Amino acid sequence: MSKLPKLKDRIRTALSDGEINYADLAIKVFPDEKYPKAFRYQANGGPPGCYMALSRALREMREELYDHHLGPGPGHRHIRLRSVDQ
Repeated sequence: MSKLPKLKDRIRTALSDGEINYADLAIKVFPDEKYPKAFRYQANGGPPGCYMALSRALREMREELYDHHLGPGPGHRHIRLRSVDQ
């Protein structure tokens, strides 16, 4: 079995096409065929486990990203890479 790319590299690849909302980014970064358990909810409630891993990676990458909220919920959070010239 080949080694899968690291999470931050998958995020950069997903954002290379431009701005995307958080929920769609999670789907691109954790495709169901490679990560079938990623979107399962925790036994005690709360978000899917992949959302916690994705949020942490985005926090660690904050210098590389623009992350803005247009309202409540993951569908209103938009993320894009900062361009090199800025």
